[in-house]
Amino acid sequence: VYTNIYSSAGKKLNTSPFGLFDNGNPQNGDIAAGDNTFSNKFPLSQYYPNGIYRIDYFVQDKNNFVKQVAVQNFKYDNGQANIAPVISNLVAPDSAKLDTIKTLIFLSVKAEDANGQDDIELVYFNSFIPPNGNPSSGNPFIMFDNGTNGDQTANDGIYSLIVELPPTGVTLGTYRWEFEARDRGKKLSNKIIHNIVIFR
Repeated sequence: VYTNIYSSAGKKLNTSPFGLFDNGNPQNGDIAAGDNTFSNKFPLSQYYPNGIYRIDYFVQDKNNFVKQVAVQNFKYDNGQANIAPVISNLVAPDSAKLDTIKTLIFLSVKAEDANGQDDIELVYFNSFIPPNGNPSSGNPFIMFDNGTNGDQTANDGIYSLIVELPPTGVTLGTYRWEFEARDRGKKLSNKIIHNIVIFR
């Protein structure tokens, strides 16, 4: 019997299958040998992010046939004070001219969290459309730190996005973009507000 354990950030914590034992060994957390109750202890520390963790349980028989038999979710609290993330170093143009094909706008912002980078759940911005400042139906626009979607380097704390504007159907004028981050404890960062003029 073994498990795989995943953090709230979706990262697998065990490098190899984490075995459960029916050996009566207190070091494994097993009370009685041979009672068909399989146990083990997995160490967690303050360095793991808060949030909902998942355990996948597997059973392997003597013919090496493996079957997943259960999934368990549990809420983990690392005992540390939850500190809100901080964003800074926004890179965004002040204006963009619509092209005849499509217009690409590169955005990036740095996000940090004193509880660790894995504690950052989302980095995003909300767009507000001229002339009345109504929110865009596409809000929120998620930014990435995974080496895709315009991001240069994965896991460096810089979240990026390439916004594509079509040549027609875009309202011209000054847009208000509000950038923010949220951690797994649902605390929000400071907000960076940036105005960008879309023209033809």
